[in-house]
Amino acid sequence: QNPDRFLDRGNLCLNCRGQKCPKRWAPYATVGETATSIGAVPGSRQYHGAVARVVVPLRFRLPNPPAVFVGRKAEGAELAEAIRRAPVSAVWGLGGSGKTALVLQTLHRRFARKAERTLFVGLRPGTASPEVEVARVLAEATRSRIEWAAVASAPDAAVALAIDLAETGPWWLVIEDLQHAPAERVAALLSAFARYARRSRVIATSRFEPDVPELRGQTVTLGAMDEAELARLAQVALRLDASGAREAARAAKGSPWRLLQGPGSGGEDALGLAPEVVRFL
Repeated sequence: QNPDRFLDRGNLCLNCRGQKCPKRWAPYATVGETATSIGAVPGSRQYHGAVARVVVPLRFRLPNPPAVFVGRKAEGAELAEAIRRAPVSAVWGLGGSGKTALVLQTLHRRFARKAERTLFVGLRPGTASPEVEVARVLAEATRSRIEWAAVASAPDAAVALAIDLAETGPWWLVIEDLQHAPAERVAALLSAFARYARRSRVIATSRFEPDVPELRGQTVTLGAMDEAELARLAQVALRLDASGAREAARAAKGSPWRLLQGPGSGGEDALGLAPEVVRFL
C-alpha cells in the first residue's frame, strides 16, 4: 500500500500511474535514476508513472515496416491470430523470404497501439545465451539494475528474469534470427514464455522451425513468394513496366530480398538465396 517504501528499497512500483498502487513490483529493478532524471518528486504521479516514460534506446525500438509491402495477406492474418491467441508465436522460412518484413507489417498495421511497447532483439551469430540477451535488452529499456554475474551463471534465472521484466510493461518482444543461438537454449526460452507469460508477447523469426511443443499451431511458415506478387512488388518498388516486372519476378525465384537487390547482385548460397539478409527483409 506504500509504493514509496518499495521505491526506497530499490524496487519498482509498476504502472500505477498515480492511481492506487496495485502492489505489482519487480525485485530485480530500480527506478530511482529514471524518476529523478525527469525531475519527478517521490510520491508524485510523475514519479509513479516514470516507467511508462522511460526512453527506449533506438537500437531496441521496433522499426517501421517497409515502405512498400505486397502480398502475404494469408500469412499476415495467420500471424495476427497466433499473436492474439498465445504469448509466443514464430515466423520461419529461408533467408530472404520476408520474415521480418511480415512481422513488422503485422505489428504496425494490426497492433499499432502496442508498437511503442515492443522491443526489437536481434540475435547475432554466435549468441550463446539468448535468454541473457533478451533480459539485457529488457533491463536496459527499463533502466533496471541487475546482478548479471549471478544471472549469467543460472540460465533458469535469466529466463525467469526476462519473463518478469517483460510482464512489467507489459512489453512485447520481436526476437530476430533464432538460428544464431543454440537450439536447446532457444527452446527453453520460448517454452518458458509460452507457459508462464501472461500479458507480454514474443514474436520470433528463424530460418528453421523452432522445435518447441508449446508452439504447435503458433508458427507461420513462409515459403517462396508468389511470382505474381513479386511482379507487383517489382512494379511498385522498382518502377518496372509489366514485362520487366515479370522477368525480375522469375529471376528472384520466390525471394523478395533478391528481387529488390536487382539482377547480378551475387552473394548466393547453394539454395539460390543470399546467406546474409537485409535486416528488414
